[in-house]
Amino acid sequence: MAERIVTGFHAIEERIRSASHSGSRMHILWSKAGPRAKKIIALAKQEGIPCEQTDDDALDSLVAPLSETARDHRGIVLCVSGGSESAHNIVDFDEWIASLPPHPEVLSTQAASLQNGAVKNAVARADTQNAFVENAASQSAVDIGLLQNASVRNDAPYMTVLVLDSVTDPHNVGAIIRSCDQFGVSLVILPQARSANDIAHSEVIARSSAGAAAWVPVSIVPNAVRAVQRLKDAGFWVYGADAGGEALDSVDFAPKTVIVMGSEGKGISPLLAKQCDAIVSVPTCGKIDSLNVSVAAGILLYERYRRFGK
Repeated sequence: MAERIVTGFHAIEERIRSASHSGSRMHILWSKAGPRAKKIIALAKQEGIPCEQTDDDALDSLVAPLSETARDHRGIVLCVSGGSESAHNIVDFDEWIASLPPHPEVLSTQAASLQNGAVKNAVARADTQNAFVENAASQSAVDIGLLQNASVRNDAPYMTVLVLDSVTDPHNVGAIIRSCDQFGVSLVILPQARSANDIAHSEVIARSSAGAAAWVPVSIVPNAVRAVQRLKDAGFWVYGADAGGEALDSVDFAPKTVIVMGSEGKGISPLLAKQCDAIVSVPTCGKIDSLNVSVAAGILLYERYRRFGK
């Protein structure tokens, strides 16, 4: 496999920190030992990664095939070869969703069966905005605590999944993943087609995400509509982002939330829009018609985090 060149201080640092997971061979080439470069070199040596001084001409030659943004090496590059073709944070969607606790309706049905009808009136999907099972029979021997915790993310009460529908600009994908890292998103879903989804090898995504692309769990799926349907079956509520939607400050996010961001040109595809339980917008007052998708995603994720994450 061809050697990959990583530039950008954040991207290099996070790739070094994830070195033990990737199985890749890495080495640092540097020409300027400024304060930030010194920090990176020290981190690399701590991880047992070789570091070699060279000159700017050699670095310029290495980065020449990269995008214009990635060619700004600032005097240090990371060379990566070997290892897995996929990033360690790429997860299988089927396995991920199978790891979730059952939906409260399923648990309450099972409990009712086990207790010969003692547990009744488990909340239906319309009542799961608070994601807790209510009205279970208090005299039941069933562990009610298990039912009350049925909406957890592995063992947390709130969970956010972000779906990017046909977002093809890697700069936007990287910036969105950076926000996902900062605001506690559990999973980012990218479609296989019509999407900037080369998380393992795109240095534009790595750099735009400030290295977060090495850590945030990402699932690449063949059919985003089917993935969202399965999330709904698992108890998630789905909120699509569109300028014509309900104002963000009047939307009540469910504890288990999916946020869908569409492409800047066409927005959310019609089939995916039909899966949304609500359409939400960010109120603005400017003269242009909408926000950049990465900015809008950051605002939505912050508001979601502000309400539930702290």
